[in-house]
Amino acid sequence: MGELKEQSNPFSTGGGGVNFETRVQASFVVAFLAGTPVPCMPTSARIKEIGFQSKYKGMHTDDIHIISENCAGQQYRLYVQIKHEIKISESAESTFAEVIGAAWEDFKNPNFDTRFDAIALVTGPLTKVDVANTIPVLEWARYSSSAEEFFRKSATDGFTSEKKRERLNIIRKQLDRASNTLLTDDELWNFLKVFYLISYDLDQTGSVTASLLASLVQQHSELPPSAVLAKVVAVAQDFNQNAGTLTANNLPVDLTSLFKASVCKSLSGDIEKFRERSNHIYLGISNSIGGIHVSRHEAVEAIRDAYQGGGFVFVTGERGAGKSGVVKDFVETAGDEAAIFYVRAEDFDKSHLNDVFASFGMQSDLSQIAGQFSLIREKILVIESIEKVLELNNPTAFTDLLNFISAQEGWGVIATGRDYAYQQLAFNYFQPSGIKFKSVNLSCFSSAQVSEICESIPTLTQLIDSPPLVVASKQPIFYRSRRTCFG
Repeated sequence: MGELKEQSNPFSTGGGGVNFETRVQASFVVAFLAGTPVPCMPTSARIKEIGFQSKYKGMHTDDIHIISENCAGQQYRLYVQIKHEIKISESAESTFAEVIGAAWEDFKNPNFDTRFDAIALVTGPLTKVDVANTIPVLEWARYSSSAEEFFRKSATDGFTSEKKRERLNIIRKQLDRASNTLLTDDELWNFLKVFYLISYDLDQTGSVTASLLASLVQQHSELPPSAVLAKVVAVAQDFNQNAGTLTANNLPVDLTSLFKASVCKSLSGDIEKFRERSNHIYLGISNSIGGIHVSRHEAVEAIRDAYQGGGFVFVTGERGAGKSGVVKDFVETAGDEAAIFYVRAEDFDKSHLNDVFASFGMQSDLSQIAGQFSLIREKILVIESIEKVLELNNPTAFTDLLNFISAQEGWGVIATGRDYAYQQLAFNYFQPSGIKFKSVNLSCFSSAQVSEICESIPTLTQLIDSPPLVVASKQPIFYRSRRTCFG
């Protein structure tokens, strides 16, 4: 009897890869119809055009090509390659080599603008190794102000790890091969800043992404989400097979009729109100001293490590340690593709969570707002001065918030507060709500940071050399209370 044929992967032979690709494409179509932001693009931008299989247009990363636009008319482009399974490999014959080679060709195209354009590899669920060691390397590139800073981080023991360095070297080797030359540090850093790795679980039973999409559809349509999504998938298949381009002008009428335009308009208006109020709080926080920004990157990375895409992080420390300023530093590194909103603890002195948002002049509730950001990975609510929750006359709305966060996927809270309140808040609120929480305790300025300030403001040197002021000089609040020293 001849040898049996080697068993094939049933996912592949059953068209699983194609189905996964279509579902990912359909998720972008849903975002288009619902008027929601999409990954890798600013949350202020909305899709205007979706191109399918765009190689004939000269694009190498061609499974989807997204053009979005913000209210000021600025365009952003996203090139998407979809691979259900991928291994971060340095092999020249690997799928990863193919993806990186295509991404490099698009990156070097004169029409690619690194300020506004991005390239994304969308895959199925990633291994824990890749989540822990590949995605952080790409994020560090985006958070760094220069190639020098990025490679310094990537080489510092304690800050990075050998596995992260291995991933960086693999990407570098693949790019060197794709470019037929040895890339400079600047070239590599500039590529990494615009390259994203995104994981969707759309191939799995009980998919979190599918659940989020269904929740989003439910807010915009009166029909069952399953019926709407089935229609969207069918449209995505048709456009994909014909290498089509989907715009507002050629959307099938039977598809657009499923989404209520009035809902989209109402939610967009409420999100803008929430954003404006959030910006008012954000802009009122100082993270500089006399116009000088003191780097506290170790504290910022501690917050990032504690947060890791969700949960509740309590940034604590003594009075004047600069808690709000460090969180603002973290927010600034998150980029404008993250959905981040600010509130004050005293805002929650209400009998119901919906009353909080009604007091902001909003008609939508938090679940509706959250639905609009279903496809965005970073969704963070920053609560200022959380110790004031202990002083609320009615903390019910705050308890509602914790219950909401604990039931959500992808939403997290970063709260600043005095260290004395941590234990009481944990015991009275976090633990009863089943909140997974971590704390980051901030210390005051180091001697090196004090010296950095004095080099920039020499007039301070004599002041802080006074023995009684040596300890006080390490508190950021010390300098803010002495603004007259800055001229």
